[in-house]
Amino acid sequence: MSVSRVHGEDSRVVPFSRKGRRSLFLQLVIRGVRHMPGQGSCPIFSAKMEELPWIVKNYKPVMSVCTLVADATIMFSLHYSGYEGLLYSTLNFLVLMTMDLTFSENFAKNLKILNANGFSNAEVYQSILTSYLLVFPGTFLLLQVLLRETVIPYISHGLLIRVAIMLTVSETVFTFAHVALHQDLSKYHLMHHCCKHTSYSTNFVFHPIDLLMELGIPLVSMILTNLVLFKDNWALLCALTAGLTIYAQDHDEYLQRPHSKHHSQLTSPYTAYFDSSMHIKDAVRPMVKSE
Repeated sequence: MSVSRVHGEDSRVVPFSRKGRRSLFLQLVIRGVRHMPGQGSCPIFSAKMEELPWIVKNYKPVMSVCTLVADATIMFSLHYSGYEGLLYSTLNFLVLMTMDLTFSENFAKNLKILNANGFSNAEVYQSILTSYLLVFPGTFLLLQVLLRETVIPYISHGLLIRVAIMLTVSETVFTFAHVALHQDLSKYHLMHHCCKHTSYSTNFVFHPIDLLMELGIPLVSMILTNLVLFKDNWALLCALTAGLTIYAQDHDEYLQRPHSKHHSQLTSPYTAYFDSSMHIKDAVRPMVKSE
């Protein structure tokens, strides 16, 4: 038997047995949830690295893969499985959010910055809940209205062209909306940019107006493009999936895509899908106070 110390407490486990690893993992998760970010460092990081189970030591790539799978299947599950799909997306959200708050230090770091900028813990958690309601139940209701008949999948060169056109329109709309949020509408964008250290939770720390402009308007632009040009609901479903997936991956802690630099340094790119250089007078940068 060996003794591992987790958050100041002794936990006797067998380090190499399956039971011992499972026991330690459950202790870490439970204590991580009990000691929510903002109340000190996560207890997981006070344990010795060699005593941690594989999934904890490698949580960044694991989170990245899990998030990719979840985002790439949400639209399809909401359309083809209805309320079961909504339950599936909700369970994904709960599991991934719990993993992020438990294993990653980034949310705790961001919470300190948010507090320094006048946002209480309650406001932050409320923003996460509001974002969840807008993204998942909101998208579910939208798909129920738009796609009343089951969409038939197909593969063709025309499909790729239609998806590419809708993504291009969405990227253009997002860029204009995002620049506006960094200038005239900066007060709505401040909360999101207090998240200097990106991770899964960053996808949900938004003022509602900010979320509608960054995610809602670009998605609506895809819908309108499809209604005017294509009337192809399978292409629309694929474009919505691609757009949501790429946007969510922008905040991935492991991938560290160019948008992560945008958060840490408040510089270009102001685009969502592509890395491009733009120079604007940024009103958000001087507003963000350090922790």
